[in-house]
Amino acid sequence: MSTPPGQRSVKIPNDERLGWSSDRPRDSNRPPRPADISVRGRVLSPSDRLRYSPGSLLLIVSPSIAERDRFAERLIEDRASYFSLAKVRTLITGRVPDDVLDDKAAELLLAAVTKRLQSGETVVVALEGLGAEEEADGERRAALAGPRATARVLTGLPLLGVGLGMARLRREPALALIALILLTSMVLAAVFFIVETLPPARRRDLGHSTMRQRYRSLLGDRVFIGVAIIGGMTFSGLFTYLSSSSFLFQDVYGLDPQQFGLLFAVNSLGIVSGVQVSAFLMRVIGPQWILVGAGVALLVTSATIVVLDMQAVGLFGILVPLFFFIMACGFSFPATQVLALNGHGSEAGTAASLLGALNFGLAGIISPIVGLFGIANAIPMGAIMGLTAMVSIVVMWTVVRPRSVPALSR
Repeated sequence: MSTPPGQRSVKIPNDERLGWSSDRPRDSNRPPRPADISVRGRVLSPSDRLRYSPGSLLLIVSPSIAERDRFAERLIEDRASYFSLAKVRTLITGRVPDDVLDDKAAELLLAAVTKRLQSGETVVVALEGLGAEEEADGERRAALAGPRATARVLTGLPLLGVGLGMARLRREPALALIALILLTSMVLAAVFFIVETLPPARRRDLGHSTMRQRYRSLLGDRVFIGVAIIGGMTFSGLFTYLSSSSFLFQDVYGLDPQQFGLLFAVNSLGIVSGVQVSAFLMRVIGPQWILVGAGVALLVTSATIVVLDMQAVGLFGILVPLFFFIMACGFSFPATQVLALNGHGSEAGTAASLLGALNFGLAGIISPIVGLFGIANAIPMGAIMGLTAMVSIVVMWTVVRPRSVPALSR
């Protein structure tokens, strides 16, 4: 049966998704296109109607072979124009050796499609569903959709904060300009410097298929458990500072809101600088040893806060060790993530979510404790920060055991 002249239009239900390639009708006065699929073919956006003209090439793709065949049977009138690898394979089974059956079927299919296209006839090719790589990529994209959306939201929150700060600083042009420069710098950094770091060869591994398998893999790893506790303790020490700093520095030491805001910004630079230096050092030093050093620094600086406050040294006796405590937190954060996720690339999403839950869960429980002792001085804050550092050090040497941590997988 020859291809009917003119265009054919077919209604496609809304619950069906279709991708196809096709030619659009051409002016008869124009020279004919060469018989080259790369020139003839053009991907069209899915629509509620399927339109094609004589000489078109239609590709039907579906993850379900049965749905693909039902779709083609209902919509393709000219059955002679319909080709599939399975159809050709059936026709030549028993005529060619089994070890070359697929290659021969693909060769014959290509020859038949090329012949019909060269003669200006319509060809409909039903593809063999999605390949293993396409299915793996689709599942990976679906699995990452939620974390990516969360990352976008979390990325936007600091930008929103800077924007609100600019709105409040509208009467201070110089400060507003600085805020605008910082906002622009963060946007440019997010666009140009945040890239995929996983090697392409490892992006197809779907890892464990069930939640039970993923959690069993994580909870059976002592390094992950220990590092997760250390990360939670570090967050708890940092949040102890965050929850008490406004009361301590404004109510006790009399800083006004602008002075406290400047102090908070300077301390935030400690985290940023610590993270960057830590990432650089991990090129030559194992992350477990960076965590060991950060734990010692956290303990020493928090103890210094307590001692100097007991000696009534004053505001700067707290600010200097506090800055280095916060910088040590910055040192530990990337090392914690690297150690926890190393060896768990197949369940990285589950590992990251468990780390986040433990970090904020422990911080939410421990950081309010400082309020139970009152904030008349810096001793309660420094003491709790020191206790979290002590727990981190004990867990590092008893659970993680840095000398036994395997080398990073690159």
